[in-house]
Amino acid sequence: MTMTEKIFSAHSGRDVSAGDLVVADVDLFYMQDGTGPLAIQQFKELGVSKVPKPDRSIIFIDHTSPSPRTELSNAQKILRAFAKEVGILLFDVGSGISHQIASERFFRPGKISVAADSHTCTGGALGSAATGMGSR
Repeated sequence: MTMTEKIFSAHSGRDVSAGDLVVADVDLFYMQDGTGPLAIQQFKELGVSKVPKPDRSIIFIDHTSPSPRTELSNAQKILRAFAKEVGILLFDVGSGISHQIASERFFRPGKISVAADSHTCTGGALGSAATGMGSR
């Protein structure tokens, strides 16, 4: 088995191979200020009022900080309010870059990480099955 097959097998409770459809437990999810507000909007439209595993979820405000426009400031307010509402960890403006913080503190070998950013795959360098899922 490849490393990825081993990780997904361990997280799905069955042996999997490339090409299989897999439902697996995710160890880390994070979003950032670029695409996070879109995800929150979808949560609200679906009537989701809580995050299933808040201890495994993070919001980073790092892509537009400090905010250069009113629209982005309002988006950051939405992120802060959502983090407080559902009890997930927030790294606010000035806390650092999401990819670096995730690499230093959260990506772990053998874990599955998903984030709303195309650079999430950097977690693979640390042995994590990590992928970005954006708005498009």
